[in-house]
Amino acid sequence: MPHSAGGDIVPLTTTGETTIGRALTRFVLRLFFRRLEVIGAERVPPAGATLLVLNHPNALVDPMLVLALSPRPVVFLAKAPLFRLPVLGQLVRASGAIPVERPQDPGGDVSRNQAMFAQVHQALASERCIALFPEGTSHSDPHLHPFKTGAARIALGAASAGIDVRIVPAGLFYTAKSTFRSGALLSVGEPIVVPADTGRAGDQDPGAVRALTDRLEEALARVTLQADRHDSMTIASRVELLLTSGDAADGSRLPLAEQLALRRRLVSSLQRIRTTRPAELARVGERVALFETKLARAGLDTETFNYQLPGAGAAAMTTVRMLLYVIIVLPVAAAGLVMHYPAYRLIGIVAASATRTSSDVEATAKIVMATLLFPLTWLIVGLVVGRMGGSAAGWSAAVLAPGAGFVGLRLVERLDRFIGEGKGVLLSVVRPVEYRALMVERATLREAILALDPGDGEG
Repeated sequence: MPHSAGGDIVPLTTTGETTIGRALTRFVLRLFFRRLEVIGAERVPPAGATLLVLNHPNALVDPMLVLALSPRPVVFLAKAPLFRLPVLGQLVRASGAIPVERPQDPGGDVSRNQAMFAQVHQALASERCIALFPEGTSHSDPHLHPFKTGAARIALGAASAGIDVRIVPAGLFYTAKSTFRSGALLSVGEPIVVPADTGRAGDQDPGAVRALTDRLEEALARVTLQADRHDSMTIASRVELLLTSGDAADGSRLPLAEQLALRRRLVSSLQRIRTTRPAELARVGERVALFETKLARAGLDTETFNYQLPGAGAAAMTTVRMLLYVIIVLPVAAAGLVMHYPAYRLIGIVAASATRTSSDVEATAKIVMATLLFPLTWLIVGLVVGRMGGSAAGWSAAVLAPGAGFVGLRLVERLDRFIGEGKGVLLSVVRPVEYRALMVERATLREAILALDPGDGEG
């Protein structure tokens, strides 16, 4: 283990436990998120003492995402109470995390953090990469919380010990952080170099600590999505869909990095226009809401309404391919969906109810429950089939159940998009006047949105 409960310093090494844990984390996240992307991975130094500083909007999902997507292995700083939990504590220890005492935690004793600083400096001297969340807590606010000074003190303390440290800001962006099969992006910014300076103890200089902390806040702000209020985030998300969805003939969406960049520009514009031209902004907002209502009445939605209709031949080929796909996978997919649906529904209901006042932990609750209930589902399936058809059949059913569930998931996703886009094609044939009117309204609405801030196109 990388450390003991009491914080004694022991060698920090990459173990089989951490390698297996990283692989399992990637597997779980690939199931929960439909899209996982990284931009700027080349900015993380491949070697050398490195601090990876991140925003913290999604509880335990955030370190899972970093563990899965970071281009090099990381050692986390984690709040001490996590180490005392029965099951999760073992997982946190196995990840190689270092405990941090916080004054707001029950029994928190910040005097123990001297051992934490010693362990971190030992890891940096061994050219490890340390990941931490300088806001100090997970939250769902639309902006960064003021940074704690720990990251700056760690870097300056290491520098005073003769260690060159590179601090890498990395933003976590979720398209819908609590939603199953949404998207997540790790956006890496330019490193900040803190050169070795053995001549002075910079971590003991309040001015130096404050200055570096401010630099870190500014650097992380450049790779995250922030707003002054929640509704700015919501409006930017809706407008981004309106501006970009359905333009590609294959129905594909923008890469997550481009979605983040566009939403950042939209939020900036919204905040500026809300101050200078609030009435005009309100009118455009009403038009967006009315257009969304019209789409809904026609059985359509902003994301799947395809504004570039395929030709008759292409539409026919797409339909034939989909029918063949359904015929081939339906038996397996249906079995997988039937097996997993009870657990899926229970997870959604319980997680939403248990996290009603803490939306930042909803995805964590879903993932934790899924790692318990889905294996239990496979076990039950194996036992039932084994009782009916013998032990060999039971073992086979238990082993094949996860694959059947994934086949069912992919079928539902493909059918959902096919039906959503097909509704637009059908509307263009059955009610062409209504379809053309929606096309024209979308075009004029898009122009009105861009006219609010002419310098803010799609990029």
